[in-house]
Amino acid sequence: MAPGLIHTPMFDSFPEKVVTSLSESVPNPSRLGYADEIAHLAQFIVENNYINGETIRADGAIRLQPR
Repeated sequence: MAPGLIHTPMFDSFPEKVVTSLSESVPNPSRLGYADEIAHLAQFIVENNYINGETIRADGAIRLQPR
């Protein structure tokens, strides 16, 4: 699994302006991910006998720019 920006308790300590900016950087949907969405993906992978050797992105289509 390759999760993107996930709203965890760490984000609660950031200024609202920072969280909003990060949320708007996610193309679709334009928000931070939720921990339960990542947990749901993990459960799906474990329960599906036909998936193997894949990296599944759960990142709202965000792509980090090269440095």
